[in-house]
Amino acid sequence: MRILVSILMSILTLFLSNGYSQEYTTWGLPAGAKARLGKGEITKIAFSPNGTELAVASSVGVWIYDVQTGKELALLPGYKEKFTTSVTSTFDAPFNVHGLVFSPNGELLASASTDETIRIFDVSTYTERYTFTTNKEGNVNNFSGPKITDMAFSSDGKSLTVLEGAPEYRIKVWDMNSGNLLSDVSGRIGGPPLKEDAQSSQSKVRVSTDAIEQKHQPFVAVVLSPDSTTFAAVNTNITIIDGKSDAAIRLGNVNTGKLRPTHMYILEQNAEQSAPSDLETARTVASVPVPLEGLSFSPDGTLLVGLVVKTSRTWDPKTKRMIDKTEYRKLRFWEVNTGRLLPSIIPEHELGEIYSFGSSPDGTMFFTLSKDKGFQFWNIGTGDLISTITIPFPEFSPASYSESISVGAFSPDGKTLAIGTPGKDAEIQLWNINTEEIKSTLTEHPMIEIRDVSEKTFLSTNNRGTVFKIREKNTGQVQLDVTETWEKLTTHIDTIAKLNATAGAISLIGPTIAIGDKDGTLWLWDGSTNQLGSLSTEHTDEISAIAFNKDGRNLASSSKDNNIRIWDTRTGKVIVTLTEHKAPANSLVFSPDGTMLAGAIPAGTIWLWELNSGRLISKLTAHETYVPNIWKDDDYHQMRLEFSADSKHFASSSIDGTVILWDVGTAPRPLTLPGHKRAVEALAFSPDGKLLASGSEDKTIRLWSVEKEIELAILRGLVGGVNSLTFSADGLTLVSGITDGTILLWDRDKIVNMDK
Repeated sequence: MRILVSILMSILTLFLSNGYSQEYTTWGLPAGAKARLGKGEITKIAFSPNGTELAVASSVGVWIYDVQTGKELALLPGYKEKFTTSVTSTFDAPFNVHGLVFSPNGELLASASTDETIRIFDVSTYTERYTFTTNKEGNVNNFSGPKITDMAFSSDGKSLTVLEGAPEYRIKVWDMNSGNLLSDVSGRIGGPPLKEDAQSSQSKVRVSTDAIEQKHQPFVAVVLSPDSTTFAAVNTNITIIDGKSDAAIRLGNVNTGKLRPTHMYILEQNAEQSAPSDLETARTVASVPVPLEGLSFSPDGTLLVGLVVKTSRTWDPKTKRMIDKTEYRKLRFWEVNTGRLLPSIIPEHELGEIYSFGSSPDGTMFFTLSKDKGFQFWNIGTGDLISTITIPFPEFSPASYSESISVGAFSPDGKTLAIGTPGKDAEIQLWNINTEEIKSTLTEHPMIEIRDVSEKTFLSTNNRGTVFKIREKNTGQVQLDVTETWEKLTTHIDTIAKLNATAGAISLIGPTIAIGDKDGTLWLWDGSTNQLGSLSTEHTDEISAIAFNKDGRNLASSSKDNNIRIWDTRTGKVIVTLTEHKAPANSLVFSPDGTMLAGAIPAGTIWLWELNSGRLISKLTAHETYVPNIWKDDDYHQMRLEFSADSKHFASSSIDGTVILWDVGTAPRPLTLPGHKRAVEALAFSPDGKLLASGSEDKTIRLWSVEKEIELAILRGLVGGVNSLTFSADGLTLVSGITDGTILLWDRDKIVNMDK
């Protein structure tokens, strides 16, 4: 499916016939960039207490909107080079803001990021007041999940309580006037005592644990009460006693870590059972998961609500593996003062398969999000259904679409729900709960990819293939929105989707798509006649790569039968067959003048052919020494190949980060361009051939002088990796597609003169 979306994204280039339109495109840019298109992937949403502003956390920072007008008010940096601390990512993955909370008076906004920092902003001036750092080493494994699990301001707004996750599980209280640490308690109640560090010693805060609880199973604080005085904790080691799980919830004081004696049992068979008296002799079953996927306090702090998931585990003799089966996903309500499990107010048979839930600010209404029923709003007192919001699934949406919806926030008056959805424009939708209608939308939050259309334009799309816009390269201005055209092509997309497509390409000047099948068949879709037909069955094995030449008249196809064939697309006949490579190439590219074809395999070998004669010009093996053995037989790994506009130079890159520049000829001289630390996913020559840009997963773009054979600049400050690059026709703008969901436009004159 990924190949199909990539192919079909390009089809809209066939339907193409200054100045920046929004000021926000120039906010918070890295050095050398002149504009950002797109606002990043949505991760969290929060209304200000008076309902006039909306904070939207995204992969590029925190956007502040005026709710009434939808106008962008500010972009608050959330991580990376804008910190007051130095933190790097272990896997070079983007940092994401995953927590947002306003102070009760609306004067402060706290944001938590996977970089393991908390930033406090003054809302009136949009300036940073404090940055609190949980990481002392500066190296963050941000694939392990958020370190900060919950935050809450005190009722008077004078302090912020923070729950930190593994490995230390701390509960910290910060003073908002001074930025000092007020208290620091082990959140892993029953775990080993925490050692005093320089920060806690300086602030004269005692790090404490409960010595008695250390002998029993530890509890981890996971959620805070609205006034930040109480935490709810779940036990990390579940024991089985008489066939019953002791999975429970405990409440504790954030300043002391002391737990209340009451146990709130999660599974109903334990609801009336007293706490096991001898946990030390109970049999611990490490494979039993905590059956809780969500936990929150009601706005008034009187109820605790949890999403309980019961699973059964059985042995499958066919696969010889244990199979987990979900028996149910149910909401449970506990009374905070007594710990008593309350009867479910909402009819469980009407809820569907729940993925998320929440309460209105006044606690009178409750919402649930389920896969089959959408958003349902319930009267918490009577259990009656108030309204339903159904968000349509976009084309090609994954099975987890409902789960990926970013459940936003209620407005303070409880009449509006802000929802971040990955559909259509990946937009923020503000819904009127009573009328079940969208009041307004905040757009430009797509995950963006780019594809060259012409020397002057490129195509931008979200990663779900549902939004398509043709943009001018120098400014990024939208020339044509072709999303509607895309939607009209779904009939043909469905036809193509039935094929076992393995590779594909698009002709940039004619209405033709080529698709390779697993049985070796080539399919051509003619956009002018809306016809789909097979080109040939001469290949005897799976198609591994396809490429059109610049004018679309020739098509190259590589197969696992170890043949590359060059086709005349007008006659459907084979012009020449190439066999010297003895391996299925999964990367192909024509030279701009149409005289040569380059092909590569994952192991790092590149072949260069003369097309008129079919003669092998060169076999290039320099990459073979760099590509790790684990990737040499992996078809998923593709080398990047790019010719200069005059076809005199050739560049290649591989998964290890190596870039090699070649002069085209019978004995090309390889010039290795070192520096990238991870896979290089994009290469682009400037129109005059003097510059080469390389973009990598290491979140940098490097600019090279082809003439001087030196590195000119390193473009930093990117939140995500680089997946595509192209120059404007005049060479003055470099356009880059970033995995954080944005497109950056760079000023050539500035970046070539930047210090590294």
